[in-house]
Amino acid sequence: MKKISLIILIIGLSIIFVACGGDSPDKAAEEWFQAVATFDGASTLTLTCDAYKDEVQSLGFVVFGLNILSGGLAADIEVDTSGLRFNTISQSGNEAVVNVRGSYAQGMLGAAIEQQVDTNIIMVKEDGKWKYCGESQGGVAIKSLGEQEPSLPATDIPSTETVLSATPSPTEKPAVPSDTPKPSNTPIPTSTPVVISEDMDIPFSSPDDPIELDENWSWSPGPSESSAYRISQDTGVLTLIAGPGTNLWKNENSAPRIEYPVTGDFQVQVRLDLDPREKWQGAGLAIQSKTDPGTWVTVRRGCCGQSINFAQTHDNRSEGVTTIPYAKTTTYLKMIREGELLSIAVSENGVNWIDLRTAHVFSLPDEVYILLYVYSTTGHGITADFSELRIGPPEEKQVNTADSPFTFERSADPNQLNSAWSWLPNASPDSTFNITDGKLTLITGPKTDLWDKKNSAPRVEFPIEGNFQVQVRLDFDPSKKWQFAGLGVRHATDTGNWVVVRRGCCGQAATFIQTLNNSSETVTGYEYADTTIYFRIKNEDPLISLYYSSDGINWTPLKEEFVMGFPEQAYIFLFVYSTTNQGISATFSELGLSPP
Repeated sequence: MKKISLIILIIGLSIIFVACGGDSPDKAAEEWFQAVATFDGASTLTLTCDAYKDEVQSLGFVVFGLNILSGGLAADIEVDTSGLRFNTISQSGNEAVVNVRGSYAQGMLGAAIEQQVDTNIIMVKEDGKWKYCGESQGGVAIKSLGEQEPSLPATDIPSTETVLSATPSPTEKPAVPSDTPKPSNTPIPTSTPVVISEDMDIPFSSPDDPIELDENWSWSPGPSESSAYRISQDTGVLTLIAGPGTNLWKNENSAPRIEYPVTGDFQVQVRLDLDPREKWQGAGLAIQSKTDPGTWVTVRRGCCGQSINFAQTHDNRSEGVTTIPYAKTTTYLKMIREGELLSIAVSENGVNWIDLRTAHVFSLPDEVYILLYVYSTTGHGITADFSELRIGPPEEKQVNTADSPFTFERSADPNQLNSAWSWLPNASPDSTFNITDGKLTLITGPKTDLWDKKNSAPRVEFPIEGNFQVQVRLDFDPSKKWQFAGLGVRHATDTGNWVVVRRGCCGQAATFIQTLNNSSETVTGYEYADTTIYFRIKNEDPLISLYYSSDGINWTPLKEEFVMGFPEQAYIFLFVYSTTNQGISATFSELGLSPP
């Protein structure tokens, strides 16, 4: 049976889309969902390919019957889908794959439920029009006749631009100087894993020959005859050269790369100079399982030439975790591995760092490879320069308790965020913050969300150990539904478990929400119309109590002694987000931290 019932019966019944018109795969996909959600059978069939019309028509009776049994309840459903995105992720001739991803909120009988969507659907062009033709298997459009066409990697998906073909031209070569030393395509074997016990500057060049790779590194050129490396005799800079049609995400891992074996915990950082001119060109730093080449994590510069992306891969199935805008050609990348916890950061100068993720859970064996790589799935090659590589033990983190200083600003520079806090801008190019007179203002762009898989809401985090009580003043004036700001506490090692108290939800409520395994539940909500509100969370492991106040003196409980099971270490975080097409800001002040 074709994979269509899941989309119609789970997504179609609860989403009302706004048709955008146009004749592109993503616009046509949006129109198809609109027709299904509004029980418009004629339009649904018109927007469905011939191969799927019988399936859609038969399931249409089920959908129609559910609507009757609900008493026409669909007419009373309020749905906000501004957090959903329709992106064409691959296109070949008259076939395309459209990714439907993001969050939406469904309101019914006075209750609001937030849901996630992440699926790929196939669109085909028939009679000059794009039409729905089933779900995609693993992001690959399945041809009805002939063989499969490879799709572009999902982690590289841009949100607004047309996808370039990933099919390389067999005649084009990367722009490489004719005198470039090019090693043999025979890989250099891997050396014994190194235990990292002290900070080390790791050279690329061999002490015996400065233009050859040091014996501690292994070289994997991949299948492209154009892939190579060179090392500057004067500066020691490593240049990796990728031929056309190379890719880190395909099973063959055709991207040229070098590998350094390590074991145990460590942190690594490197300077990358890269100027990608086309989509689907990138370079970066990665940690890969020694025993399973299909399991690794990476932070890379690329993705349309204007961003930094942190992605993870299990069994060659990739997932983008965090993306931030970044247009400079010089980037410093850092990865910290402590057991199953990873922290990822980027910098313009190697001194001031922006956290992409802290304490991100990802299971890797003790022995791993540090990778440096470059790739280009287009018809042109590309080069990337790596330098200033340092490896050392994980840096010691500041341990905070309920008695620790708790301010936003640095004492030496009151306009800079205190180093005890981490700033996570996440995916929105418009997300930022500023500090004025001790007050922190978080600013989010449109279409951000705390509940989607990538946690795209900008926020600041403060690590803490033991029991505590935290409170803060929030000044916030949401102008649209689905704009929120608030205070939260999350599990230190399980990012899917957290609680928040927030102001928002139609601009008139204070709510407490618990999240377990990334599944959220609104537990308590109260009407609240003032723009100023105080929040308090008290942690007495394993009990959590949450309150709100209009003056910071008289407190109303949202939930008291709620069992959440936080361990000794947790993160306090402040956030703002807007799933709508309009950004918003929130100002936090009057911080308080004490024993409970």
